[in-house]
Amino acid sequence: MVKRVISRNIIYCSDVEIRSELSKKVLNSRKIQLLIANEINNGAYKIPVHLALGHESSSTAVVAASEIGDLFSLTHRNLHFHIALGADFESIDSEYKLLKTGLSNGLLGSMNMTNSSKGNVYTSNILANNLAVANGLALSLIITDRNNVVWAVTGDGAIEEGTFYESLIVATAIDLPVIFLVENNQWSLGSKIEERRKKIDLKKISEGLGINYYLFTGNNVNEYYKELVNIRNRCVNKKFPIIIEFEVTTLGGYQIEEASGKRFINYHAGALKIEPNADYIFEETINDPVYVESIN
Repeated sequence: MVKRVISRNIIYCSDVEIRSELSKKVLNSRKIQLLIANEINNGAYKIPVHLALGHESSSTAVVAASEIGDLFSLTHRNLHFHIALGADFESIDSEYKLLKTGLSNGLLGSMNMTNSSKGNVYTSNILANNLAVANGLALSLIITDRNNVVWAVTGDGAIEEGTFYESLIVATAIDLPVIFLVENNQWSLGSKIEERRKKIDLKKISEGLGINYYLFTGNNVNEYYKELVNIRNRCVNKKFPIIIEFEVTTLGGYQIEEASGKRFINYHAGALKIEPNADYIFEETINDPVYVESIN
């Protein structure tokens, strides 16, 4: 039996039990998000909501690999991380309805929602804004002599911002324990990245700054978790930033009519309501990326 922290609760479990627990958390994240999607369809919210269907493995594994005392600086798409940190449907639903019983007392809505009791002390709806704040949080860990890290979550759109590069430079210059998590879903609003800009090679950028870079693909939450535990320990021991790029597929969207024909728009950019036609919810050309371990 081994002692591990899974989502901030100390439990004793075997490797098989860990895999089972992680799989259950992935499924729970999908379940809650589908309930939220149903509320969107019913017009229950007056605020934009960014779902993270397809991102469940990354957030589940990151939170499982984190330790009590670690801090989270999140971006506008934060729902999956809040679920991984332990928020239930009722607290999230209430927050989106701006009720006092919500996760942030109904004051922050969707894109700025925080949960300081679980380590998420900052969330921003401004692209890359949370990265500079993550550096400040990491500096506070150094000053107070804490063996923790800051998990700074961002996306492929934010890496185009100047703040992203400035934050990397500062983090390397003063040796900050920040793990920059880049969720790359290949979409920017209503267009694919390849339709509007050249590829930004995070691996080469990392090499130029002397930062360790890791690419996570496949959505295997158990493999993600094991590697993230090691990565976190390296960041704590070396007090130096790390970049992790997650290749993710954001599920959900709708089709629009254009002169050239129908065009699929990934549900990605804060629309108030998902197109209710079930045929539009999942893109036909991709597979659902949820990975769930088979435990006998």
